[in-house]
Amino acid sequence: MLAQAKHRAQLAHGLTARICFRERPRTSSTRKRIASKLGLTHHKLTPSLEDLLTGDTMRLCVRVLRTFDGMGLRNSVVIAYALQVAKQIGCRRICTGDGADELFAGYSFMHKMEDTDLRKYTENMLRTMQFCAFPLAKELGIQGLVLRQAFPEVVSAARVKEPIEGFIAQRISDGQFAEEAREALEKYDIVVRDKERLAYFRTFRAEVLGQMSRYGSDACPDCKFRTP
Repeated sequence: MLAQAKHRAQLAHGLTARICFRERPRTSSTRKRIASKLGLTHHKLTPSLEDLLTGDTMRLCVRVLRTFDGMGLRNSVVIAYALQVAKQIGCRRICTGDGADELFAGYSFMHKMEDTDLRKYTENMLRTMQFCAFPLAKELGIQGLVLRQAFPEVVSAARVKEPIEGFIAQRISDGQFAEEAREALEKYDIVVRDKERLAYFRTFRAEVLGQMSRYGSDACPDCKFRTP
């Protein structure tokens, strides 16, 4: 896919970003070999979890995506970080792996599906999923394209995934969560269900809380914000 992307879009740089809990030498070596084979300048990005959660990248995600949903933000923040670096090195167009785990059948439960069921499932996700790369890239002045849309002929691929939500929860004590969740309910009429959401809600409260419409027949029962 990268070879085709390089040919079609005249790509010059390759960025790989991951929160570095522990390095896998084979995976790291593969990235380097691929970049070298394609003549790409390889940028290995290893932001710390602390920087992603409390820095400009999380504020960018919350401001643009207007949410404190754990699933959405944990999957968006690394993409956003890579986009920020891409802008810094002068990239004007970028092809991302946003949504690749879902659309390339990277989850183990999808491997058990029959081919026809898998195709229907992925085609439905392609119609309904919203990819964070588009609004984030637009905010940064970069033209974004999702790999799955660039290469619809590719059916599946897989990689090992490491969830970050557990690491986030470890950074907030039970006492902190209880106190801040109670404040969110009493002061803002917002239900914060877990520690991960609390971490994101802190940024959401500072960035966009007062800018969004609340209540109504289509409002979320937990946060009372109107659904888009």
